Amino acid sequence: MQNNTSRFLTLFIFFAAANLCLAYSTDITLSKKERHVKINEYLVIAKSELKTDTHVSMEAAREAKKLSLGFDEDKLLDANLCIAQAYQQKGSLDTALLLINDALAHSKVVQNDTLRAEAYHILGANYQYTGSRELAIENYHNALKINESLGLNMSAMKQLNNIGLLYREEEEYDLALEYLKKCLKISKEKGYKKYEVYSYGNIGYVLMKQEKWEEACERFEKTLEFSQHIDTSAFCTINYLIADVKLHQKKYSEAKEFAHKALDIANHTDYALGKIYSQRVLGDVYLCEKKYQKARIIIRETLDYLEKKSVNLYLEDVLNTLYDIEYETGNYKKALKIQQQLAARKDSLNKIKTKEKISNSEYKYQLLKNEQENQLLTISNDSSKKIAGLASTIACLLLSLVFLSYFAYRKSNNHNEILEKKIAERTKELENSNIDLAKSNEELERFAFIASHDLKTPLRDIVSFTGLLERELTSNDNEEIHEYLSFIKKGGIRLNSLINNTLEYSKLSHLGKENQIQTIDLNVIVDELQKSMSDYIEERNAEIIKLNNLPSIQANHSSIVLLFQNILENSIKYNISNAPITKIFTKEDQDFLSVFVKDNGIGIDKEYHDDIFIMFSRLHNQNEYEGTGLGLSICKKIVEQLKGEIHIQSKIGNGSVFEIRFPRTLISILPQML
Repeated sequence: MQNNTSRFLTLFIFFAAANLCLAYSTDITLSKKERHVKINEYLVIAKSELKTDTHVSMEAAREAKKLSLGFDEDKLLDANLCIAQAYQQKGSLDTALLLINDALAHSKVVQNDTLRAEAYHILGANYQYTGSRELAIENYHNALKINESLGLNMSAMKQLNNIGLLYREEEEYDLALEYLKKCLKISKEKGYKKYEVYSYGNIGYVLMKQEKWEEACERFEKTLEFSQHIDTSAFCTINYLIADVKLHQKKYSEAKEFAHKALDIANHTDYALGKIYSQRVLGDVYLCEKKYQKARIIIRETLDYLEKKSVNLYLEDVLNTLYDIEYETGNYKKALKIQQQLAARKDSLNKIKTKEKISNSEYKYQLLKNEQENQLLTISNDSSKKIAGLASTIACLLLSLVFLSYFAYRKSNNHNEILEKKIAERTKELENSNIDLAKSNEELERFAFIASHDLKTPLRDIVSFTGLLERELTSNDNEEIHEYLSFIKKGGIRLNSLINNTLEYSKLSHLGKENQIQTIDLNVIVDELQKSMSDYIEERNAEIIKLNNLPSIQANHSSIVLLFQNILENSIKYNISNAPITKIFTKEDQDFLSVFVKDNGIGIDKEYHDDIFIMFSRLHNQNEYEGTGLGLSICKKIVEQLKGEIHIQSKIGNGSVFEIRFPRTLISILPQML
């Protein structure tokens, strides 16, 4: 039994396995042509209903996925992206993120650049919803670059629009207008009426930010009628933007009229962004009219909605409105708490933004550094060997020195001063050697990073040429040829996963050295994981139960999340029960506090209880359960870094019990019985 290091890969594997079962129920009497027609019909429904009825859209996408499984990988990928967008439209961003990353990894391996660009675009939208603008811009740029290289001008319009709007949020108005005007120009030249409307509207959006209200309103009103016939979400957007302009012009009656119209559309189409923005504008209008109770009700409702959907977009604006309401009504204690919440959010966003900027900078300069990195690779190899040899030599010299010094000391106490001096000199040499070794380790980590890229390059070439062969042979009915191509693609996916998971394992050593120890409530970790896995749990009809409260421990947060994520997902994945059940409970002794995770899964033979924690050890073949053989070895490494232990008790057919033993020195708060 083996868990994957990534929740994205886990969810992808589960959906693939589930749909293999569903594939058996597919009408095998359909001809290839009829099956293609059916798939396309479902995909058309999924895409057309996405912004009007997400339930219908998702069901259609799932039918397309079922028919595509084992038949057409490109359509399967397209269907998965539709499902991801449906979750995103509903505001289930964690689930959407899992599906998007699975689809993105798959699109790279099968070399479908069109769908890869779409996956990058949807990923950018997901980050935009959560307020991670730097990451959103990066992914939109990835999509834009691919679409421009393919000559897909209409697809590129989406990225140009969204990049412009994100630069608007960053107050980079010149950059924002540059992208939006480029979009407008191409739309006019190519006759893309839809994106022409978007461009006019979004240029007005930038004018709003510059407080050019009259010009902005003029732009919006010109596009309002056209947007009604083009796209419901665009029509909703134009309405709530006009409402915002009217608010700033103090035309409150008109502002409410447009905001209510936008809210009705958003509720009808399950358009999360439209609902958030419209309610925020309404709250501000009621505040300006001094209708505080109405303002409070709608803003509280908006906050509940944001929390439910795990969306951060416009959260700061909504909190500011609530602060004004509480302050003006004399609820100063509540106002102070909101102010503290805003300050904490600002600090959090600054930290996130710093990390995003680092990530984005690395992305921008990566291509420019390729040649330098290749040179570094050669240097790293040579220097690592030299430093290793040097370390061994110094160690031998130091050992010899210790013995000689010892015998010299025994022979004559008069040599003490000389001995101490020599030891000090050799200690200094050893310290220098340790510094050199640390540099060597850093170079070796860099080597691993570069090597991973070099491994992926031939992998991309292999799969790319496989894709070209497949396109050339579309009219060929030789089943053996298509079967061979399928084997190559699947092998590429597995190799890609192996590279990524190996790198994930290597990062743990670095995490263990970082000074990021904090108090972590394991109850919160489990609750958050249940929330992020909620759709996965629902799909499997699974249940995770805490029999008593869990402790709080001193540890690295990301490591603990990864530890419990792997084990909980493992308990559901390797489970053929109609109702997988996972129970979590604790016990303590003098030295350790143990957290047990018990499932009713397939179980493991006692013969393999030690093997499952070994790197690349697998108990099942790829046809049964996909994986790289690193999941539980990662768990073991995390626990051992905490000076703890991890064990398993299991029998075939009787489920498994994982015991994680935390040293009592790490425990901050002991668990209480529920």
